[in-house]
Amino acid sequence: MSEVESRLYDKFNITVTDIKVLLTDSGDDWHTAQTQDDSEYHIVPKVGIQLAFFNTVKSDYTEKPQ
Repeated sequence: MSEVESRLYDKFNITVTDIKVLLTDSGDDWHTAQTQDDSEYHIVPKVGIQLAFFNTVKSDYTEKPQ
């Protein structure tokens, strides 16, 4: 993407790291489990997400960012 084309877009980057998903029953000690890297309550390993959003400032420009 050229410099001129890049100026036609607002770019928003969102990064979320160290997401943990735990599944517990009421009364389980999830407070302690959430501080651990792995436990019987973790249903997926620790993950991260990176998202990039582009919004064109010129609505009739038909090219899309790479």
